[in-house]
Amino acid sequence: MLKAEGIAFRFLPDPLQIKNALQLKSGLTGFDGVPVFQSDLLVVKKQKKRYCPVYFQKVCQAPFPFTYLTQSG
Repeated sequence: MLKAEGIAFRFLPDPLQIKNALQLKSGLTGFDGVPVFQSDLLVVKKQKKRYCPVYFQKVCQAPFPFTYLTQSG
């Protein structure tokens, strides 16, 4: 577990994503980096600092509920 200024983070990789990454990596000789995603709607605030969690898997999300309501009616 990683702690940053009193906030604990735990990274839990998806086993399917690990399998896919290992297959992709098998033919490579260098390291290009790790793609990460973040949500603009989720921010943790502590004192005067803001923390935005990052994710290793992009998940399809439904449209924001208020946007859907204003468009449909």
